[in-house]
Amino acid sequence: MTPSSHPVGAHRAPTTGAGLDVLVVDDSVVARRLIARLLETLPFVAHVRAVASGELAVARIRRAPVDLVLLDMEMEGMDGLQTLTALRTIVPDLHVIMLSRHTIAGARVTIEALALGATDWVSKPIARDPLDADGQLRRDLVPRLEALWRDRTGRAAAPRDAGPPPALALGVPTVVGVAASTGGPKALAALLGPLPATLPFPLLVVQHMPSNFTGMFAERLNARSALTIREAYDGAIARPGEAWVAPGGKHMTVEPSADGVRLRLDEGPLVQSVRPSADRLFESIATTFGRRAMVIVLTGMGRDGRDGAEAIRGAGGAVAVQDADTSVVWGMPGAVHKAGLAQWVMPLEAMSGFVEDLAGGHTPPPLPPTDATTGCGASADPRAWTTKRATEPTDRKYSR
Repeated sequence: MTPSSHPVGAHRAPTTGAGLDVLVVDDSVVARRLIARLLETLPFVAHVRAVASGELAVARIRRAPVDLVLLDMEMEGMDGLQTLTALRTIVPDLHVIMLSRHTIAGARVTIEALALGATDWVSKPIARDPLDADGQLRRDLVPRLEALWRDRTGRAAAPRDAGPPPALALGVPTVVGVAASTGGPKALAALLGPLPATLPFPLLVVQHMPSNFTGMFAERLNARSALTIREAYDGAIARPGEAWVAPGGKHMTVEPSADGVRLRLDEGPLVQSVRPSADRLFESIATTFGRRAMVIVLTGMGRDGRDGAEAIRGAGGAVAVQDADTSVVWGMPGAVHKAGLAQWVMPLEAMSGFVEDLAGGHTPPPLPPTDATTGCGASADPRAWTTKRATEPTDRKYSR
């Protein structure tokens, strides 16, 4: 089936076993050729098309939508942000991976793109040698493409595991840990944005990002939430009503403190190929706070957080994950759920209400019957997870 056989404006999801249909958008002919040649060697990519401008990309998507767009951030005419906005107006759930320069200016624009709904980003190759540039793309881009393809084609084939044990009475947690990767910036904004400054516990966040991104990311979240949100530093005290984002390149762990939760940072070995690691954070929270620990695993590639969630459950704490339908990639939350560790599986739009229920001492009901292969089913109804009414006043730093 060709893309042209689908109605314009409708996003085509590949069938099981089908390869991805990819559009490359870059005003550099060298970059277009390099990326296209790489994609044509991948067994999970079915079709590759390339255009030289944002205007041509918009026209192409209007005519025949694709599965994925690789979009250069800096182009003449419509730049990457303008093109991204236009593309997602045409196809709201279109996957777009941004090609960004690894600079401070590039980081700011990339954070903006992620907030606008970009799926992920990779650094644009800077090597002059085509072999080196190809190697960089194979290391940084190919795993993301494969994760998207596997996530969209492999959910139904996942083995069914035994359901999780009954939820324990949690009460108000001392701390809530949060993990995210691919799709995480938008998910974290949706989770943290509605939360009130009166939360009786801090939230500690691991989002897989480079070191020059996390500070700006925390600033952006802070400007859009009533919580006080900062990038973590060694020795910081996390207090109720705050959220702390682990800096890129450093693991974040916790220690008890009379003043709150003391944060520790280190540059220890990579865990699950990442640093910061949700596993390191969650294991530390489990050891320190036991039954008063709660963790949430949001959308993301890989399985970071799975071992940490096991530690949390072993210590008597609680685990919730984002469902498959609202995850960009159901790798991290899926790994936790398939291991039988998740007591709650819910859509992203229910997460903030769930956290507020916990803050009020109301432990939500345990996981209803659900499809263990997808995390979808009865648990996907957000009305089951939140008692907060949309009309309730909130203390925010901004207006909607």
